[in-house]
Amino acid sequence: MKKQSLLIDTDRDWVKDWKGMPEYSQENLDSFSSIIVHFGSKEDRDDFAEVINQKITSKTKSIWHPKLELRSVKNKRYVDKGDVKK
Repeated sequence: MKKQSLLIDTDRDWVKDWKGMPEYSQENLDSFSSIIVHFGSKEDRDDFAEVINQKITSKTKSIWHPKLELRSVKNKRYVDKGDVKK
């Protein structure tokens, strides 16, 4: 049987490869608390959505309160001082 090739080269020394890379600290994005709310009818759900001023549908699985504003990171990048052109 032919040995399957790996997606990454495990023989490389990752410590050496990552030497000099910038530090990165991920802030905790977990919720502080969660609750499950049950609605007896569509009207009850719609009333709740109106009270908290958020859209809730039959497909909604979770929400943040207050409404979470998503941050865009597609325009962010890390550069080395040597990469900055003047």
